[in-house]
Amino acid sequence: MLLPFLRAAAACYSYGRTMKMNEPTKPSDAESKSGPRRSFLLRLWCSNAQGAICWQASLEDPHTGERIGFANLEHLFAYLMELTEGRAKHNT
Repeated sequence: MLLPFLRAAAACYSYGRTMKMNEPTKPSDAESKSGPRRSFLLRLWCSNAQGAICWQASLEDPHTGERIGFANLEHLFAYLMELTEGRAKHNT
């Protein structure tokens, strides 16, 4: 479940760009004009609760240090969908 999502996200982000691992990320002119954006540090870890493996996550805003935790990937995805849909509604 996670791997297809990450592949799709990486393909969406890197469309038309080739980046090296240690290359600083600077938005291109086209990306700068595309509208608002958010940056997060995503942390994923696997926990074993009552014999069931469960992925947990946190997002950290690199500018403010604010961190949001998620008990599972579904909560993470729901948060990201809400965040992006809310921005899309404000920009139309």
